[in-house]
Order: sequence, then C-alpha cells, then structure tokens
Amino acid sequence: MDDVLPRTITGNNSSEPSQSIFQQEWQIYRTLVDENYLFHREAYECLHQILIDDAVQPFRFLDLACGDATASMAALSGTRISQYHGIDTSQPALDLAKASLIALDCPVSLELDDFVRALRERPEATDVVWIGLSLHHLRSSE
Repeated sequence: MDDVLPRTITGNNSSEPSQSIFQQEWQIYRTLVDENYLFHREAYECLHQILIDDAVQPFRFLDLACGDATASMAALSGTRISQYHGIDTSQPALDLAKASLIALDCPVSLELDDFVRALRERPEATDVVWIGLSLHHLRSSE
C-alpha cells in the first residue's frame, strides 16, 4: 500500500505520532480516491466542465478542505484560473498541495485553517468556491 502515498510522505520515517497518524489516514484517503470509491473522478470532471462552460472568465478559485489538491489541479487544467486559494487543517496535506499546484500559471496561496472559521473572516471576493467531497465533515448546524 505504500506505493499509494506520495514519496514525500512515505519517505519520512518520523517517529512523531501526528505524522504517523497522518500517514495512516492519508493512505486510507488516497485508496478511496485512487480506486474512485466515492466517485471523485466524476465529481471533478463535472467541476472541470463547469469551469470551462459556466464560470466567469478568468476566475478566482477558493478550494475548501483542499487536501493535496491533486484532484483540483486536474479539474483546473486547461481553464482560465487567475488565482487559487486553498484552505485545509492539515499542514502535511498543504505541503503536498504546494507541490501539486506548482504547474498553475497564477498566484497560489495555501492557508492552514478550519474552512468554516476562515470563511467567516474572509473579506476577499472569489468567483468559484469548491468544497469537493468534504461537506460531510460539517455538523448539521454548520
């Protein structure tokens, strides 16, 4: 299963408990995504088509719970994105996202925060807000 994880994670032999937990949970997450158990491919293909056909052009993209941003990067490929902003609660995931998003030809910013709290304090306008398949992390009241 280690081949599912990006090298930057599997190559780290950190004994820090939080890193170990991240690696274990990330491996499960990547398996779900890579095997398309939750239909990530179809969801991000729909996003790509919406960005091409319906989004304001060029557009600013806000990616909530962005994780490693690999699926978003695929959806953004070939679009007229002018700015990318990703928010996630995991620094290791954001480190992976930074590498994933290097090919974007626009300003990229990544924020370590809970997206609900970050949205409450966000003064900047954006054109497209994407939560991916992370809505299930919210409690009903949120």
